[in-house]
Amino acid sequence: TIVVNTTNDVVDGDTSSIQALIAEPHLPANPNGEISLREALIAVFNTGPGNTIRFDLPSGAVIVPASTLYLDMANTTIDGDVNGDGLPDVAINGPDNLVWLQIITGGNVVRHLALRSLGLAGAGASGNLIANNYIGTTVDGSAPLAAGKQVNGIQIVAGAHDNRIEANLIAANSEALPNSAISAGILITGSSYSNVIAGNRIGRITTTGTITEY
Repeated sequence: TIVVNTTNDVVDGDTSSIQALIAEPHLPANPNGEISLREALIAVFNTGPGNTIRFDLPSGAVIVPASTLYLDMANTTIDGDVNGDGLPDVAINGPDNLVWLQIITGGNVVRHLALRSLGLAGAGASGNLIANNYIGTTVDGSAPLAAGKQVNGIQIVAGAHDNRIEANLIAANSEALPNSAISAGILITGSSYSNVIAGNRIGRITTTGTITEY
């Protein structure tokens, strides 16, 4: 397990492995002692499958990546539940025209995050579980994200298969915002197949957090 303890989008530690990053979370020129989500993802990639990324951040923390974050090591869990209440506590709030978290490997679990957009792309993205997340809302699920360039909430593309999208709150076209922050709630295209969409709440969110379900 590796623990993210900053909302900054920095890479200034030894990301050659999880153990190395924990031991040396900063280079001498950047002595902040913090581990970012981007650093954690790189360290997981360099370590191998079967690891977990958790967060030591205040509930409601917002990570602002400058570019898409990639989960490119199989059998990784990312869990944004900080206080143990089974709800998202951490938001990923990056550029409004990008997929903020792109998954290209299999067997991963992503839960308890709030983000505008998540992608599963390519034939290697299989057997993933995306559950209990807030898509297109604030970190507490109470309001829609501000409108920007539209992007799909969850998109499954380019042959991604056998994934399960379950128990997420997904705000599609916002009642409060004529130009929605989200285009499609869930988009499945191309040769993607055998993906299960079950038990999600998908619809138009109001400023009071009410969903008009489709």
